[in-house]
Amino acid sequence: MIEVDAQVATHSASGVRGFETQSTRFRFSDYESQCEPARLHAESLNVLNQLTTSKVRECTHHFTPQGFSLILSVPEIFLAIHTWPELGLLTVDVVSQNPELSLKVVTQLQEALAWVAI
Repeated sequence: MIEVDAQVATHSASGVRGFETQSTRFRFSDYESQCEPARLHAESLNVLNQLTTSKVRECTHHFTPQGFSLILSVPEIFLAIHTWPELGLLTVDVVSQNPELSLKVVTQLQEALAWVAI
């Protein structure tokens, strides 16, 4: 099980043309085991494929010497995951017109990647 040192913040906002934004930040202590890009990518795709039948569009970027950003988009959901290894931070941002769907994405990612907020 991967343990996250602490949940830093969860922010939820609405108002932009009816879209709901769920933004969650986590601290991690081991980038390689907690934020490995291939695993983040695969688990994120799996979560979206469980929640929608729409075709997933994606964009990834690997930073030098380390760090990773992943953006996945379907008509119902926009998901962005960014890692900052030098700060020990990981953010998960979900934008959707359905607040319940946004929460499901974050919850399923936490379960799939075994993130534990302390």
